[in-house]
Amino acid sequence: MKTRMSFCCVAIGVLLQPLAFGEPVLLRSLDLREGGSSAPETEFEVQIILQHEFKVPPLDPLRLGEGVFWTAGASGAVDFNPANDSSFLPFARRLSDGQDDLLFLLLLSPDGGGGGGGGFESLWLGISPDLQGYELDSIRLIVHDVSIEPWEKWGLSGVTKTADVTYEFWGHVIPEPTSVLFVTIGGLILSNRRREPRCTRESGRENRVS
Repeated sequence: MKTRMSFCCVAIGVLLQPLAFGEPVLLRSLDLREGGSSAPETEFEVQIILQHEFKVPPLDPLRLGEGVFWTAGASGAVDFNPANDSSFLPFARRLSDGQDDLLFLLLLSPDGGGGGGGGFESLWLGISPDLQGYELDSIRLIVHDVSIEPWEKWGLSGVTKTADVTYEFWGHVIPEPTSVLFVTIGGLILSNRRREPRCTRESGRENRVS
């Protein structure tokens, strides 16, 4: 009985593990480099944007990183999560909706001008079609280096901007419904067994074990 009980406890612990709201784990890491030019020459700041778009109209772009400005030579990290960015939850839902849509890395000037490149979620994240089956807790932007240099050509002037960045996607696995069912049943079994008195019988008498 004790062996069976121990086995049940271990099994329930394993099943409960995905349900525990512990520290999120790194689901995917994405290294990117993007560059572009803009004018006027005085704009020596850049917004580093991760943008999501549907692959068919309406494209309905969503952005993470607007309003965060980086100067030449800057480095550091920013976490986007539900507490500090109103776009995070809809962005996260799109990244796990099972549809292979589009992601872009954009370098935008303070007035919003600029551009960048992109690709399908499956290509960028290295998983098909996207992060389906996971729940995102945060997306971390790690900026390794920002280059902003002036240029002048054909009587025009502006700046060339380049950024080397990493995006980290932190979250946890969503447990399957069958796992939740097994955990519930196992918990009820253990709870009932704990309430049952254990006893032995000797010489026709019942001796309760404390």
